[in-house]
Amino acid sequence: MSKTIPTWLSEASEAVTEATNVAEVHGQIESLTVARTAFAAHLEAFRRFAQADTLGRKKWWDGYGPDPELVNELRQASKDPQPRVVNSLIRRLDSHRASISRELISDWNTHAGKRMGNVADLQRLAVTLGDVDGVADLAAKFEEVLGKLLRAQSQVPTQESLTLLDQAAKHLAALEGALRPEDVRTFLSAVARGGGALDLLTEDVHAWLRRHGAERKFRIVAGAPADNT
Repeated sequence: MSKTIPTWLSEASEAVTEATNVAEVHGQIESLTVARTAFAAHLEAFRRFAQADTLGRKKWWDGYGPDPELVNELRQASKDPQPRVVNSLIRRLDSHRASISRELISDWNTHAGKRMGNVADLQRLAVTLGDVDGVADLAAKFEEVLGKLLRAQSQVPTQESLTLLDQAAKHLAALEGALRPEDVRTFLSAVARGGGALDLLTEDVHAWLRRHGAERKFRIVAGAPADNT
């Protein structure tokens, strides 16, 4: 028997090798195609982060420091875009993106809270005052803006978010300005910002609540007033 490898076996081996190489190339193409989609999503997200950074820098956002390991992986992936390298980079981008998003949303909500108080509490107050003579229209407009602002608070802030906050602040000022006498304005302003002391519940406030059928729309809870914490 000849020691020479039969032609058919050699051809079969070459065919298998070629098929294996083609499969590997196809696998890389598929992996990199998926990666391209992921990078496109990350790019869009980081563009939104950059816009939010511009809006909030030195106002309510201190910035987010670069991740040295992420920078190194970006450089490595640009030089050697192998699926293993690229997939590792995508995982790191996933984590980095989530961290920045959480920080931006948290700082934005803190800023909104310092400026106006708890938006959800304000919305409840607006609903409560929605059928009170003299302020019902103002309360309804305030509630509408607050609803939009509340939805925006779960997202990375945009120029629209800042505009909504400005609008809400103006509506709150208009609503407070319409509340008379002064004790009523002080009482409801404290309620809007997290609660007030019992001594704000004066006779004038009692009379106003009774006159507008609002006595059962407020409740007393234990805890220090918002301006005394």
